[in-house]
Amino acid sequence: MKSSRTNITLSSPVTMAMILADGNPGALTMLLTYAGSTDPMDAMMTMLHMDDLNMRGDQIWSAFKFADRSTEKMVELMQKRDPEMIEAVNRECAHGPGERVFSGASFKRR
Repeated sequence: MKSSRTNITLSSPVTMAMILADGNPGALTMLLTYAGSTDPMDAMMTMLHMDDLNMRGDQIWSAFKFADRSTEKMVELMQKRDPEMIEAVNRECAHGPGERVFSGASFKRR
């Protein structure tokens, strides 16, 4: 199944955050707060991790809530591909199969 999501590019943390937030104001706030608190390249690499996991909008917000609304904890869990976080996000954000968060990532999803 082909995804209708906008592809992200390495442009700027703000542009990447807007694409990844996918219209979710909580996700956008979290991403912009994180981008403003760290090195821009680190922020973009973290956002690429999110994209690699197929995380957008409500999935990012769900992961943030799972991490007790701690940006640092969420980034750590996401980078570790934490199976409990991924399961919780997929349970809360039940989209079609092409829109789920993947534990292995880095593979062709389309």
